[in-house]
Amino acid sequence: MTAQTLAKRLEVSERTIYRDLEALSSAGIPVYAERGPRGGWSLLEDYRVNLNRLTESEVNTLFMSGAAGPLTDLGLGKAREDALLKLLAALPSVYRSNAERARQRIHLDAASWFHRGEEVPYVPLVQEAVWNDRRLRLTYQRGDNELIERVVDRYGLVAKASV
Repeated sequence: MTAQTLAKRLEVSERTIYRDLEALSSAGIPVYAERGPRGGWSLLEDYRVNLNRLTESEVNTLFMSGAAGPLTDLGLGKAREDALLKLLAALPSVYRSNAERARQRIHLDAASWFHRGEEVPYVPLVQEAVWNDRRLRLTYQRGDNELIERVVDRYGLVAKASV
């Protein structure tokens, strides 16, 4: 792959790619450059990264698409997809095909049947408050149409059956 292609895919500058490839080479990772019109950077085919001794079933579990909905609601759908692509690229080829198959064929959806999705425009704001240890000032309408305002402490954010 060319440095330009890597830079675009990883959303960094080409200079960063060259620096990182040099650092990888210095660390003993077998990356090498091939010059010419079909040139680019390569990793030795037989090289394997030890991803903290992940088992095949653990890898496959990471690629099942169960958390996509809540992460998308938080504005993290692209980050999730990018992380999976990077992990897929780092996997040994023997795990790669099964991980891709799990990603394509298994989708976990905890929502009940005939349940319409609920709009969640404030989930990113709540997530930010949870992450930054901030209180939230909420205004909501009770069943009797009375508007109530509360200041609440945040403890966490839970997605339960897509709600």
